[in-house]
Amino acid sequence: SLCLCLGSSLPAQAGALDLAAFFTGHLRANGKFQNFSDGTTLGINVDVRGERLGKQFRITMNTAFSDGRRERKVWAFQRTGDGRYSGRRSDLVGTASVVVRGNKVSMSYVAKVPTKSGKTFNVAFVESYQFSPSGRGTQSIRASVLSIPVGQGSLVIQKLAK
Repeated sequence: SLCLCLGSSLPAQAGALDLAAFFTGHLRANGKFQNFSDGTTLGINVDVRGERLGKQFRITMNTAFSDGRRERKVWAFQRTGDGRYSGRRSDLVGTASVVVRGNKVSMSYVAKVPTKSGKTFNVAFVESYQFSPSGRGTQSIRASVLSIPVGQGSLVIQKLAK
């Protein structure tokens, strides 16, 4: 998937963001991703469901692209230290590294991304998020292959009422 989407109210304890608090519940994200390789820009709509599972939490993302493609990705995250998490997904090479500072989240990972021809490339993603107490947030995405930029995206994230 091209994005991991987070959002929610900030926890009561200022400065000590619990990443799972952002993930828990139902969220929606909308935005665009520009592919530098072929010059296309795709609209992205993501339905996000997050739940705690003991010391871990899971995010299920159902993504619809403006070209008609649909993807379902399931993330599992675990806290590894103060403000640090690791994430796993079936198409990753290794694990995702997540760092939380205040209301900002940075995540980096490498995913196996298939092309229309069926060939697969290892694409490095760097995602940055910023959240507000209102339950809204923004996400920026940068994608590269062998350190060469191949795409970028931006989304607006909204926590939905229960």
